[in-house]
Amino acid sequence: MIRILHSVSNMDRAGIETMLMNYYRHIDRSKIQFDFLCNKKKPGAYDAEIKEMGGNIYHTPGLNPAKYPSYLKCMKKIFEENPEYKIVEAHNGALGVYALHAAKVNHIPVRIFHAHGASITRDWKLPIKLVCKALLPSNMNQHFSCGIEAARCYFGEKVVERNDYELIPNAIEVNRFVFDSTIRNRIRHDNHLENKHIVGHVGRFMSQKNHTFLLDVFAEVSKRDSLAHLVLLGDGELMDAMKEKASNLGIKDRVTFVGNVGNKAQKKQSIYFIKLTAIIVVGFVFNVICYNLYKVKESFAVGTLLSAVCWYFLCLPDFKWIKYNTKEKLYPFIQTCAFLVCGFCFSAIPGFFIYIFEIMVVTWISFPKETKFIINEAKSKLAHLK
Repeated sequence: MIRILHSVSNMDRAGIETMLMNYYRHIDRSKIQFDFLCNKKKPGAYDAEIKEMGGNIYHTPGLNPAKYPSYLKCMKKIFEENPEYKIVEAHNGALGVYALHAAKVNHIPVRIFHAHGASITRDWKLPIKLVCKALLPSNMNQHFSCGIEAARCYFGEKVVERNDYELIPNAIEVNRFVFDSTIRNRIRHDNHLENKHIVGHVGRFMSQKNHTFLLDVFAEVSKRDSLAHLVLLGDGELMDAMKEKASNLGIKDRVTFVGNVGNKAQKKQSIYFIKLTAIIVVGFVFNVICYNLYKVKESFAVGTLLSAVCWYFLCLPDFKWIKYNTKEKLYPFIQTCAFLVCGFCFSAIPGFFIYIFEIMVVTWISFPKETKFIINEAKSKLAHLK
């Protein structure tokens, strides 16, 4: 197996990290594995998933010139304990030279610099970054880039003219972003944005994303469109500054700072788990009460029915946004009738198989597009397991 060590800040939900995870989920992990070198101590949003897929995460000292001896010592230990590493790929911009130089002195044969930006951020670290950029050519021996301008920025015009680099587009899973009116209605409902004209932006709150200009433009848009609303997804060090700017521009109520969507999804998942646990307890109590009242096995059906009614009302607030078409309204009615017919007209085993066959046929006829999507997703998951 080939193990590739990727140098990043930490595996949080940011652009480079999400791109790496998109590839990681789809490679044949029985032949190639990704491990991650993080120079920030805080846990990343993808850490658990990485470990589940067989990847390792190493934490190093920060990318600071004063800490470089400690960084080099840490890297030497990693390479000594893991002699299988033959490839290191740096994604840290100019500061990626830290990992590449450490790889070079430890005799790692393949040292890749992956360019992800067409410019270098002009902050207090700029002098350090310029020195690091000058040291890149002597420490890397493979050039990767997400685009021509990024290659020109980090590798120079001569490398671009010779086409001496690998162009790797930032691939995405397109099926995850196919328009779905149900999801649209749910998200608008959850964020109280029904009937609004949404302007959306996804990106970390950092200078390269230029939220300052975005807010200035939206302030003008909001004057012309009373229903316009700006939705900003992502976290970052400039979020508080952008909230203050929105307030100063008088558009505070017209801008939603969503934050890290993954964190919100985890919170909703936790709430759903609590509801599910509660209904299991309620169902058990109903069944015990009904059985003690009637002393017959049919009492369990009454208890289950009461539990289902409670579950319906417990979940109702979360599903007000759903709009059903005629097929979706008829489908549960047809399945209920089929269940009753199979239960009363056939014995257990034939009735079960007839009912399963009926579900498959009616589902395929009623929702062919959705059924094909589920089948393809199942095939994809099975292929990855193999």
